[in-house]
Amino acid sequence: MAALSDGENYGRLVLYQFPKQALTYGPMQVEARIDQNPDISQLLTLWGQEGSRVIRGNLLVIPIENSILYVEPLYLQAEKSEIPELARVIVVYNNQVTLGDSLGEALSMAVSGAEASAGYTGGEDRDETASSPGISRSMLEMIEEAASLYLSGQEHLRDGNWSAYGEAQKKLGDALQQLKKAESGDQKR
Repeated sequence: MAALSDGENYGRLVLYQFPKQALTYGPMQVEARIDQNPDISQLLTLWGQEGSRVIRGNLLVIPIENSILYVEPLYLQAEKSEIPELARVIVVYNNQVTLGDSLGEALSMAVSGAEASAGYTGGEDRDETASSPGISRSMLEMIEEAASLYLSGQEHLRDGNWSAYGEAQKKLGDALQQLKKAESGDQKR
C-alpha cells in the first residue's frame, strides 16, 4: 500500500496486489539480499572501519508495471565531517543486485543484467557498461535522466522542501515507467 503525494491525488491510497504464483521479494528480503552480497558486504565492512561511518539511505520501493525496482543510496561520512557524501547506489531489479557510483550506473547494470559481484569494480568500468549490448543510447539517456531526478529529489529532501521532493518523485516515477517501456520494446526485438 502506498500513499500518493502529488497535487490532486494527495493522500489517496493505492493497493498493489501481486500474483500468488510468482515470488515477489519484500523490502526486508531485499535488504537481506543486499547484506548477503559478498562484494557489498566487504565494501561496507571496509568503509565502516575507524575514521568513517557508512549510512544506508532509505530503501525506495518503486513499482514498475509487473515488477518492483528497489533503490538504496549508500553515504559515507568522515568522523570529523558533519555532512555525509553519496558514495554508491544499490539497485535491485529482476533478481539482480547491482552497485554503482551513481544511480544511472547502477540502473544501467540492472537493466543489462550485471550482478554487483561481477559488474562492479569502480568508476573505470563506466565506458564498458555504457556500451553493453542490449542497452540503447536512448535507454542510457533515460537512465541518466532518472538519476538526475533522483539526486534532485534527494536535495529537496535534505532541504525539507516536501512539495518539490514529491514533484521530483513523481517525475522519477514517470521516467522509470518510460525506461521500463523502452526495455520491454528492446526485448521484443
